[in-house]
Amino acid sequence: MRRFDEFGNVTARDEVKTEKSDLEKVLDVEKEIINQYEQDKRLDIGTVGIAGIKELYAEILLRTQFDLPTSISQEILQQYLDARENSEKNEEAKLRGIYSSILLERTCSSKKNVFLTGQNKRWSYLFYFLHCAQNISLESFLGDEMLLGAGCGERANVENISLRSMQGKNILAAGGAYKGSLKYVSLAEISGYGVLNNAGNEGNIDNVTLSNITGDDTLARSGRENGKIKHVSVTGIYGRNLLISAGGDDGKIDHISVNEVKCDENIPTVFGKKPMNNCLSWIGNPFGEVSHILLNDITGDGILMWAGDEKKKVKEVIIANSEGKDFLKGSHLENYSVYRKLPKNKQDLLDKIVHLTKTIASQDFAERKRMHDEIAQLQIRLFDEEKT
Repeated sequence: MRRFDEFGNVTARDEVKTEKSDLEKVLDVEKEIINQYEQDKRLDIGTVGIAGIKELYAEILLRTQFDLPTSISQEILQQYLDARENSEKNEEAKLRGIYSSILLERTCSSKKNVFLTGQNKRWSYLFYFLHCAQNISLESFLGDEMLLGAGCGERANVENISLRSMQGKNILAAGGAYKGSLKYVSLAEISGYGVLNNAGNEGNIDNVTLSNITGDDTLARSGRENGKIKHVSVTGIYGRNLLISAGGDDGKIDHISVNEVKCDENIPTVFGKKPMNNCLSWIGNPFGEVSHILLNDITGDGILMWAGDEKKKVKEVIIANSEGKDFLKGSHLENYSVYRKLPKNKQDLLDKIVHLTKTIASQDFAERKRMHDEIAQLQIRLFDEEKT
C-alpha cells in the first residue's frame, strides 16, 4: 500500500527498494547455475574425463563473474556452507561443489587467509576441482570427494592448505594432477579411503605431511606419469597400501619419511588369506625414479615389495623397527640399510620430523610454510648423514 504526503506525492520511504544481502545473492546465483547445468553431460567424469569438467568449471566461473558480489567475505562463504548440506551424490551435488570452489576463489582473491569449519556437517564434493587458492584451513567436514581434483589441470595451483578432523572417501584425490600443482599440504586426523590417491599424476606436489590417517590407499598411485613429488612426511597411518604404486611410469619422488604404519588384523580374509599391508610396494615401478625412503615402525606383510624399477632402482632406503612377510620381496634398491633400532643421530632427526608432522596442521599459514621447509631440510640431512 502506497503512502502519500499532504500534497499527494508518494513518500520517499516507499520508493526505496530493499537491497538483497550478499548471502541472498549467492544463493540466488547457485539456484540459477543448478537449473542451467544440472543436465550437463560434462559432469560425468567417467564419460568425458577431467578435461570436460574443467571446461565446465571455467564456463561457470565466467557465467558468475558479474552476477556474484564483487568480493565475498569469509563470513559470507561460511554462512553459505552452513546453509547447505550436500549429502546426495548426484549432478546437483557436483554443481554445488563446483560453485563452492568458485566462491572460495573469490574469497581468497580478497582475503589473505581463509579458515572454514564444517561443524561435522556432510558436504560431499566440497570445493570440487578447486582451480587456484592459497592459505586455506578447513576442519570438521564430512563427505566423499571433498577437494577432489583441487589444483588439477593446466595452470591450476592450490598452495598452503590444511585439513583437520575430516572424514570421507577420496579427499584431495587427483589433487595437483595433469599439469597442476599442490604446495604445502598438511593433513591431520583424516578418516576415509583414498586420501590423496592419484595425486600429482602428470603434475607436481612439493610438500605433504600426513598425521593420524585412518583408511586404505593413502597417496596410492600418486606422482605417476611424469609427475613429481618432492617431500612426503607421514606419521601414524592405520590402513593398507600407503603409497602403493606411486612414482611409476616416469614419475619422480625425492624424499619420503614414514613413521608408524599399522593395519587392522581383524580384516576378513580373501580366498583364505589376509590382505597385505603393502606399504610402499611397487613404488617407482615401472620406469619411475625414487631417491630417498625412510621407514620406521612399520608392521605388516609386503613392505616395499617389488619396489623400484629394475634399471633405475630406488637410490637409498633406511628401514628400522619394521617386520612382516615378503619384506623387500622382488625389490630393486641401489643402497639400503636395515636397523633393529635407528642410530641416535638419525633417531634425533626423525623425532624432529615426526614432531613437526604431528603439529603442523594446527599452525597458522606462515608457520606451516616454515615447518614444511624445515621438514624438507631435515629429510635431506638425514640421508646426507647416511653417506658419511
